Amino acid sequence: MTVSSLPLILNLAGEMPETLTEYFVSRGVPVVGANHKAQPTHILLSDRAQLEYVAETYRTVEENIKIIFLGDIEDEGTFLSCNGQLALSPTWLSGPLGSFILDKYFQEYPDLLLGNKDATFREMGSFKVVNPFSTGDYLDRCVFAAFQSGLNTLSIKTYFDHLLIYLTHQKALGRVGLPFEVSYGTFGEVFGVQVHFWAPELELRHLIRSLSQETKSSSPDYGLSVALKNCGFFDFIYL
Repeated sequence: MTVSSLPLILNLAGEMPETLTEYFVSRGVPVVGANHKAQPTHILLSDRAQLEYVAETYRTVEENIKIIFLGDIEDEGTFLSCNGQLALSPTWLSGPLGSFILDKYFQEYPDLLLGNKDATFREMGSFKVVNPFSTGDYLDRCVFAAFQSGLNTLSIKTYFDHLLIYLTHQKALGRVGLPFEVSYGTFGEVFGVQVHFWAPELELRHLIRSLSQETKSSSPDYGLSVALKNCGFFDFIYL
């Protein structure tokens, strides 16, 4: 299937933040209203109560129309099941990281006028997790790097510990494989942790179930929810 040269954004969020408007204008991305007849590639929302209604009305799953939500998501499982793919707090758009995140998200469109293609995280360290029950020294270095950057080290450790619980459980189920390759660094004042791993059997439905509000806190699947709650931005990509 040929990828469209440009995304088409259907704005159902009302008045957009000025920074987001400026982003779409600078990148040449068309934004239309509800009366536009062409099928959009993305729908912009800001009201959680509209999520399932919009998904049903526009058949977002069947037509692969992606939902971008402005704000925080309380039920990540429902968001994913409605083909929600990006939830972005307007505060992220006030700095360069917002444009970086959006450029990364829209990079599949060949005619998009991307910004600084060299913008990236400055890597401060990396390691491989071969034994998920032995990460102490490596994780300590990562946490110390976060501490030197003036960040909340408890959030970093909680994020990594619970993500590792989740991935270890997925490995036991045969969905992912070792090693887990970890790198960490900064983008301006933002500290980021990247984890790459082989995932031959990990499917979207597994993520939806793990992030469902019905998942009990005693379940290893709940580790993913805890990890998400301890980071400002979470990006999950299949390569």
